Amino acid sequence: MWRRTLRIPATDRITSPDLALALWVVVWVALAVAVALNTRDVAKLGGTVTETGTAMRQVGGVIGSVPLVGGDVSGASQSLEEAGASAEANGDEAGDAANRLGIFLGIAIAVIPSVPVIGLYLPIRLARIRERRVARRSLARFGGDLRFQEFLARRALQHLTYEEIMAVSEEPWEDMREGRFRAFAAAELDRLEIEHPMRALPSEPT
Repeated sequence: MWRRTLRIPATDRITSPDLALALWVVVWVALAVAVALNTRDVAKLGGTVTETGTAMRQVGGVIGSVPLVGGDVSGASQSLEEAGASAEANGDEAGDAANRLGIFLGIAIAVIPSVPVIGLYLPIRLARIRERRVARRSLARFGGDLRFQEFLARRALQHLTYEEIMAVSEEPWEDMREGRFRAFAAAELDRLEIEHPMRALPSEPT
């Protein structure tokens, strides 16, 4: 049952698994954008540190240029300027690092959960669509041929699970030996999601 439920569709219409995959990708991309935006907010703190450092450096320069009675404050003003310059440099580096981190995290969150799923699902989905289209063309040409029914029946035995095979017939070996292919041919068309009444042919044993 679970194998049938989780089977990748063969129809070329948009199906529930397709929508689920699209929703999965959208959710992770939205989360990646949110993380990147919040990281940019953190990067703004680096700009605040830079502005504070600039103010400190400017104040130190002003203090150093003002003559004060009672002592030399040049050493203190120089230390304040150096601390301000250091804060400016550290603030710029922190802001740049936070921006880079936001970009890398956004890409990782968007790509890592989505690309493997898409890479596994999409090729199989496209292959199933092509298989169904080819089978429909063959059915239109050879649907009245007993040998084509046998071909479909043998394809069903190759692709269906043991449980699915036994649900079609309790003695599939006898059906194949005696040429009763219709039930398994219909099962193969059902596997390919092709709606077609597989009628008994005049040459098919009953």
